[in-house]
Amino acid sequence: MKYLDTFARKKDCYRLFLQAAEAMKVAIRLYESLGYAKDGHLRRRFYVEDFIVLSRFIKKGEKGQ
Repeated sequence: MKYLDTFARKKDCYRLFLQAAEAMKVAIRLYESLGYAKDGHLRRRFYVEDFIVLSRFIKKGEKGQ
């Protein structure tokens, strides 16, 4: 995740998105602990499972987590 933050900053990105199956409660809590917030919901996205979309804003010069 640190590498992703660094790479995104170098590419002048300002927001990161990820998806996790709704059933992956532990993974979702991990992402939230890293600063990601729930940003949307995808119904029956993959093999009829619901997914949560999470996102996190990053700023140029911000240190990786």
